[in-house]
Amino acid sequence: MNRLLLALSLLAFGATPALASDVYKVASSGLSRVTFESDAPVESITGLSTEAQGDLTVDVAKPEATTGTVRVPVASLETGNDMRDEHMRGADWLDAKSHPEIVFEVTGVSLPKGAKLVDGKVLDGRVKGKITIKGVTRPLDAPVKVSFHKLNDKMKRAYIQGDLVRVKTAFQVKLGDFGIKVPEALAGLKLAETLDIQAQLSAVKAQ
Repeated sequence: MNRLLLALSLLAFGATPALASDVYKVASSGLSRVTFESDAPVESITGLSTEAQGDLTVDVAKPEATTGTVRVPVASLETGNDMRDEHMRGADWLDAKSHPEIVFEVTGVSLPKGAKLVDGKVLDGRVKGKITIKGVTRPLDAPVKVSFHKLNDKMKRAYIQGDLVRVKTAFQVKLGDFGIKVPEALAGLKLAETLDIQAQLSAVKAQ
């Protein structure tokens, strides 16, 4: 009887999968940057936010299963021109009042088969998910570089208090795909209808 109970206990334990995934918090305060660039014939405009926030669920042994959400407050985007920034956040453009955030939703990552996150190693792949701008959601499939950094004394001296995952990606968005219409006086001259987006995110393991 004792042997039977032991066998059943081992079977029940083995049937319960280990939870290897951890939550990593996207860090702002300069550790993470999201930029956009409009490169038109007459004028180039660059915008920046250092206030991206969100959670990524990561298993270092199976990083292709990474999921999560990153949010960028529209009000945090700055181009170096106060009047232009005010227009950008207005109802005709990003409409910060009704749609205060740009949202990146990660549903998975394509990486080399069997790839694992190893301290200091960079993996190249593609990130898959969705992006929502001004309440309109479109699919996202973009190149990505992912690296893992185990917490060490040097990181602690930089006020980083956990293991860190670093994500870098770049892609383009067409303003018209998100219901943003560029005025004829600006289109293709002072404002590009397609923007180049870059995201460099540092996510720290939650304690």
